[in-house]
Amino acid sequence: MKKKPIIISALLGIYFSLVFYVSINFPPIVSNLPLASVDARPQNTFSRFLDNVRCALDAGYGIEQTLTALLLTGFIYFTLTRLWPTDYTRKPTFYILGLLFGIVNTAGLCMYWTDSLPMFTSVSWLIGTLLLAIGWGGIFCILMSWLFWCFDHMKLFAITTASSDTAVPIKYWIQKHFWFFSFVIILLGWLPWIISYYPASMDNDVFHQFWSVLEYPNNHHPYFSSCVLVYCYKIGKWLVSENFGVFIYVLFRDVLLAIIYSKCIDLQKRMGFKPIIYYGFLIFYAFTPVWGAYAKHAFKDTFCAGLFCLYILSLIKILQQIKHSSPSYSQYLTHGLAALFLSLFRNNCIYVILPITICFTFHILLKKRTQIKGTLLVILCVSLYFGYNNFITTHLNVIPSESKEALSLVYQATARIARDHGNELTEEEIAGISAMFDYNRLSESYNPILSDPVKNDCLILSENRGLNAQSIYIQTWIKLFRKYPITYLESAIAQSYGYYSFVPNQPEQSGNWNSGMTIFDWIGCNSGYNESFSFHYINHFDDARQVLQAWAKVWDKIPVLSITNICAFYTWIIIALFYYLLTKKLIVDTLPLLAMGIMILTCIASPVNDCFRYYCSIAASFPAILLLLPSPRN
Repeated sequence: MKKKPIIISALLGIYFSLVFYVSINFPPIVSNLPLASVDARPQNTFSRFLDNVRCALDAGYGIEQTLTALLLTGFIYFTLTRLWPTDYTRKPTFYILGLLFGIVNTAGLCMYWTDSLPMFTSVSWLIGTLLLAIGWGGIFCILMSWLFWCFDHMKLFAITTASSDTAVPIKYWIQKHFWFFSFVIILLGWLPWIISYYPASMDNDVFHQFWSVLEYPNNHHPYFSSCVLVYCYKIGKWLVSENFGVFIYVLFRDVLLAIIYSKCIDLQKRMGFKPIIYYGFLIFYAFTPVWGAYAKHAFKDTFCAGLFCLYILSLIKILQQIKHSSPSYSQYLTHGLAALFLSLFRNNCIYVILPITICFTFHILLKKRTQIKGTLLVILCVSLYFGYNNFITTHLNVIPSESKEALSLVYQATARIARDHGNELTEEEIAGISAMFDYNRLSESYNPILSDPVKNDCLILSENRGLNAQSIYIQTWIKLFRKYPITYLESAIAQSYGYYSFVPNQPEQSGNWNSGMTIFDWIGCNSGYNESFSFHYINHFDDARQVLQAWAKVWDKIPVLSITNICAFYTWIIIALFYYLLTKKLIVDTLPLLAMGIMILTCIASPVNDCFRYYCSIAASFPAILLLLPSPRN
């Protein structure tokens, strides 16, 4: 055993274990822990910081922490001796990426624990948070070196085909009909949820969709997706009952999604991935509770997840086909329709589709001008989205979606200023805020991880004073940004850290029941929109529903398995794969990852922090982006 690596590994093992435990048990500046009572703690700033570290390790550096340090030491030693250095770890950008992760992750942890960025309050806090950031950056670099090794070895050297060995008939049949096998397994995995929750679980948003078609036509929830739900409901009601109508929608959607996800897995097999990879993702889609839980829910997000996966798959197939030959018009049409229907099922998706379509078009114009006709087909499909929206608002009198839906980060910053610096604001600044809000209620309405209370307090502006009031507010917002930049930064991170920082789970009811992986086990609406319907569960399945709900919550706590419900996990794998492809000079292949990145940005700008419901499109498409990995021969 080499002496130098073992010493370095031991020191890093202790350091990283300290980083883990301080981050997980980080005490707030004002702590209620018995050993952190205010009158018993040191008054000196740096001593107070060290006392916070002591409180984080309150259990003592005992057996649990020691075992963690020893395991980390062994893992780091194995990494340093077997995997270090590589072409990746020799690049300065590799460590810059690690430091970026460390800073971002530490900032999220600070906001989670203290609702502030304490590194800006004193030198001691700055040093402490830098040590945490460097520690997390080191952990990131160690893990990324293994991830890049996995990227290099996920595919076989030769593309495999179905085995001709007929000695094991079942295995031969599965390999030959792998797409159908995957389709059946996914549906079987979802079936307990679909049956137990017949007709479907339904929350406020689902009833709002009914209301936005049957009572008050509006595009707050995309009108097209609401119409699909309502027309399925009407058909089922005419045939059997209201329950059956919603069930038709759920069944139609889930069969379509199972087709898309099984196609994704089948492509992994056809493109030479090792069996452990595509069978692993088959289990991911079929048996991870979140997909079963969303398969039985009637909201638009489940549909959007599958359509986004289809969009990413179609984009990857076209990009790979262009390298070797010319994609068919049917492939371009599939991609264009995937883009169109994705936009029609969720309003924020057009912000993904537009820039990616522009980049794709420029690539065709510069490199593959013979493919311009196919690209025009894609552009035509995307253009239909705008034509459709114009038609429904002009001729069907559908109310457009509100602009405030995209301004969560802007409004949250104003509310945080009112809460933290209200006594410092001038009369002019208060008047500027009052142009858009009832200032007296703004501070009370502020919830760091949920913007709905603040958005709901936004004043309805008449046509006469709307533009002038908005102009006054924007000028005030910019002025206050210059005056309180740290508060604005804290507000933005508080509203979004769950999408990119590894923090403990939010309490179950956080974010108005939306933070984390909420499975939505109810069938009703607290806004009165369900009074005209008679939807109901089948009482005979009460026990099954309770078991499934409890199982989903247990999964959310099981080490390793629970990471499938953590948004930040997917975000950083996507970033790592983007970096990996850049090192391979596969610039054009990063387009699907850019689409995923923009989708993540829309989640960051969303009304709820750490909302897996918003993020599920990215998680569902995660297996597809691995198709971008080059063959080991390349």
